[in-house]
Amino acid sequence: MAPASPFGLLLVQRERQRSRAVARALRAQGFDVVAAPSVAMAEVLDCRFDAGVIELDLEDGDGIELARSLLAAGRVEEVVFFTGSVAFARAEAARSLGIVIEHREGVEALLPVLKELVRTRGPQSSGKIPLLDTVPDDAWRWRVG
Repeated sequence: MAPASPFGLLLVQRERQRSRAVARALRAQGFDVVAAPSVAMAEVLDCRFDAGVIELDLEDGDGIELARSLLAAGRVEEVVFFTGSVAFARAEAARSLGIVIEHREGVEALLPVLKELVRTRGPQSSGKIPLLDTVPDDAWRWRVG
């Protein structure tokens, strides 16, 4: 079930190939996706998202700290960690902020979590996601339709 209006997602994944595949799967389900490859890129996006889908270990920083910052600033409403790194202490810290899904579980495990957010919260960020020409060159954007 696709959201009635796009549910805005900030996708922060270190690997571009994984990011593209995840964004494609999310887009096929009706999500509006802006992908950023790094903490720095996620921080310069001047907009709000319904949820952040964030990897724990990013090349230029810590996904947990990024999530805390984005939540505190009201730039994301919810956080889902989609990651390959799940050391116990880090996983516990991440779980205090949101749900943790391992890459090995695949997008198939991520989609039901995001669909539940759509069902319970609905889109909050409609109209607040930047147009393609306002997204920095290093960010990747995929939009429904």
